Amino acid sequence: MFVITQRAAEQFLAALQEMPEEGLALRIFARRAEKGMAYNMGFDKAQAGDLEYQISGINVVVDPETDHNVTDMMIDFGQLDGAEQFIFANPQDQDPETCGSTAGSSSCGSGCTCG
Repeated sequence: MFVITQRAAEQFLAALQEMPEEGLALRIFARRAEKGMAYNMGFDKAQAGDLEYQISGINVVVDPETDHNVTDMMIDFGQLDGAEQFIFANPQDQDPETCGSTAGSSSCGSGCTCG
């Protein structure tokens, strides 16, 4: 399970209200990439085999591999690299060169707490 901060939840809920289709959930996708973790997200309906959660008032769906990859992750919304964006802080994404970069995902930001 992972955490969605209040700031991120407000952004997701505002975007969801603008969607013309009802019954959508926030889909989070996380895969190990060559350097770090690759993330994507969007609104979708649950598919067979998905895991469904209620996090910070948001219906969230993930596939089993993503569920494993986002354990203890936090999604926040704030300033990163001079722009407001979603920030993924994932203890499983500890590549020292990328420190949580999204590996090609333009739909979200990145971040982590590298030690």
